[in-house]
Amino acid sequence: MDPRHELGNFGEDIAESYLARQGLVIVTQNFRTDFGEIDLIARDHEAWVFIEVKTRTNDQQTSAAEAITLAKQHKIIRSALVYLKLQKLHDVAVRFDVVLIEENSIEWIADAFQTSGYTR
Repeated sequence: MDPRHELGNFGEDIAESYLARQGLVIVTQNFRTDFGEIDLIARDHEAWVFIEVKTRTNDQQTSAAEAITLAKQHKIIRSALVYLKLQKLHDVAVRFDVVLIEENSIEWIADAFQTSGYTR
């Protein structure tokens, strides 16, 4: 496995543990579609939460937050729509969260981006 994937998997494991301690129930990890991948899918009470995890080290040029581009958001949204359709989940509350992991810090941004302005 290449170092980038190892770092990503490490960060996802940290995020999963952190979010579980915050009360979220992790349902799926690494859900893949033709559009991309959703790192974690969880339940937070009645809401379905689609979570992007970005892990960075000090030697990387872009920060974790900068890596969540509009194009990346659209891929996550499209993948979430596939998941909801496959699971036959209609008219449910949906949220898009981001977990940023940099060196010794973890930042959870609930409701980090919206589907408004998104066109299929």
